[in-house]
Amino acid sequence: MSDRVAENTTNGISEEGERRIMYAIAIALVCLIPSVVLAVFLWREVESRTDSNRVLIQEVQRHEAEQAAERLKVRAAIRRADLENCRQDEVVKARLRKLVAFNADELNFTLEQLGIDPQSARGQALIERSRRSAAEATTALAPRDCTKLPDPTRQSGPTG
Repeated sequence: MSDRVAENTTNGISEEGERRIMYAIAIALVCLIPSVVLAVFLWREVESRTDSNRVLIQEVQRHEAEQAAERLKVRAAIRRADLENCRQDEVVKARLRKLVAFNADELNFTLEQLGIDPQSARGQALIERSRRSAAEATTALAPRDCTKLPDPTRQSGPTG
């Protein structure tokens, strides 16, 4: 034993100091084990959540793509409906233009039926007023180009 004490004293560490160092190392290891276990659990949790978030992000992106495709279909359907409605409106407007167009013969006949001479000042005023009204109505019912309607299939802004 004296050899050992002599050896430890030559190294500068006594047997008591060596024992204390061993205890300190043992305590450090005992304290380190829960930290390592906790680190493993945290690592697994982070990995699990990362995988879950990746799956969720992919699902959201898939839904966004489906919604974008659905929006395109809806916009195309709206465009077709707009064009069909415009065409139908134009048919009705064409019929109305025929009805409101100025017809001098019919107006003269109507004036005569009412007992108004078409050549008189009053008759001429009524004819002129009828002509202006017919022109205004015809202008209001002027045909329009259905292809110039706003097209919902073309996105015009950042939202859509």
